[in-house]
Amino acid sequence: MKQVKKELFEMKKFFIILMVLCVAIGMLALGIGCKEEAAEVTETEEAADKEITIGLAMPGINVPYFVTFTDVYQEECDKLGVKLVMTDAEWDPTKQADQVDDLMSQKVDVIVVVPADAAAIVAPIKKARDAGFIVVSSNVMPNQEGLQYINTFTGPSCWEQAKILAEYAVTNLEEAGKLDDGGKLVEITGVPGYSAAVDRSGGFLAKLTEIAPDIEIMASQPSNWLKEEAYNVMQNLIVAYGDEIDAVHVHDDSSAAGAVMAIDEAGYESGKDILVWGYGASIEGIKNIQDGKMNATIGQPPSVDAKLSVDITMKLLNGEQVPAFNYMDMPVVDLSNVEDFAPGEW
Repeated sequence: MKQVKKELFEMKKFFIILMVLCVAIGMLALGIGCKEEAAEVTETEEAADKEITIGLAMPGINVPYFVTFTDVYQEECDKLGVKLVMTDAEWDPTKQADQVDDLMSQKVDVIVVVPADAAAIVAPIKKARDAGFIVVSSNVMPNQEGLQYINTFTGPSCWEQAKILAEYAVTNLEEAGKLDDGGKLVEITGVPGYSAAVDRSGGFLAKLTEIAPDIEIMASQPSNWLKEEAYNVMQNLIVAYGDEIDAVHVHDDSSAAGAVMAIDEAGYESGKDILVWGYGASIEGIKNIQDGKMNATIGQPPSVDAKLSVDITMKLLNGEQVPAFNYMDMPVVDLSNVEDFAPGEW
């Protein structure tokens, strides 16, 4: 009997020890679980608190359009609490390639490129994509080869806006009675090789060839988007072609303002003797249309351009799906609707 009691006692003792061990193991597991959960929360909070950095590789910022563009870009980033690291290639494609490398070394979250040269930018953006960076092209596109290396594009379609302006130009020439000799134009372009300049020339000529093949572009010279250079170029074109010139197709409104000055100083009446078309709906462009010195421009506010870039870039960073091409509206602005765009932004 005593032996039985002793065995029962030993069994109870064993079960008590076993229960104590189970409780201890459970508490230990719970403690570890809490620590792991706390660690996960901390990591999540750190990720949420991590500052987002956009690397913006600009081709040059010494032209009025990009002064406003970069100012608004910074303002939008400040509103969102996003850090902006901006570089200025000063229109040197080699320098821009080095700056893209530098942005990668800084481990920015996304690289936004406004290409200085549509072809030269291909190698840098391929390198960035191969390294795992999100790459956005804004304002102007890389060339056809480079499109595969960007996540998306934001901004105007310079080819399409040039076609839109060409359609307007034909009507404008006809209404002004300047198609009797077929129509003779001169062209003042932007920076040679720059995507916007290439596309505005190409789109304009393509549409003219389609709808008014008798119109002749007698000469095309660059002004590098600068008013002073456009003034000099237009003077030279007037010396060379004089009364033959029916109109001038200018790649931006600042350059168009320089052309207007040269036309008027040469004794012609800009907007009448020589029609003038530009792009951008700048402050000078709007004023020149109001004064009858320019006939039309294409609306392209730099603030809209910059805000679109920031908006689409942030959507990409947030994991959202975005279209491959995100275009701005590109209306023709002339005397009939200029007050809707006055006074302009840049």
